Amino acid sequence: METKGTDDVLDRIGNFGRFQLRVIGLVQFVGVFVAWQILSSSFMLPEVEFWCSPLELNLPRGQAVNWTSPTRPGEREQDSCLMYDISYHADMTEQNMQTEGVANTTCSRWDFSRSKSPESVASQFSLVCGNDYLRSLSHSLYMAGKMVGALGSGMLSDKFGRKQMILISALSVLFFGVV
Repeated sequence: METKGTDDVLDRIGNFGRFQLRVIGLVQFVGVFVAWQILSSSFMLPEVEFWCSPLELNLPRGQAVNWTSPTRPGEREQDSCLMYDISYHADMTEQNMQTEGVANTTCSRWDFSRSKSPESVASQFSLVCGNDYLRSLSHSLYMAGKMVGALGSGMLSDKFGRKQMILISALSVLFFGVV
């Protein structure tokens, strides 16, 4: 029995050609933008140092205040999610503030360290304390959207053809990755 070096079907339809090279090149090019979209949450939603900075103190952005929040029970560290429930004013300092027997309340405004970056989504939308779950939720929703898009584009490629859907999907990812 004699064996052939190539398959008859491959001889008829052809081997690796220009179209396959273009598709691989386009998918790899778009892959850079997909990777950037996934990694961008690390830069836009970093865990940044924050503290409670009531608006009434009229402090400049980035000036750390560690005396408006009570310390956590049994620890030396302040709970930046809480603040003393007192009437703050611009002349107030740590020395003239009375905290004995004062109740605590939820912080009204946070300020953030700007040592790593001047601004982030986490600092713009105060994604700390009670809103911290929104950081994880945004990443989960992004991944759910990718899953729905993959399933949807698979069904659409059965209906309209793979070539058109690969090009439409690649251009969509490219466009929305840049915008």
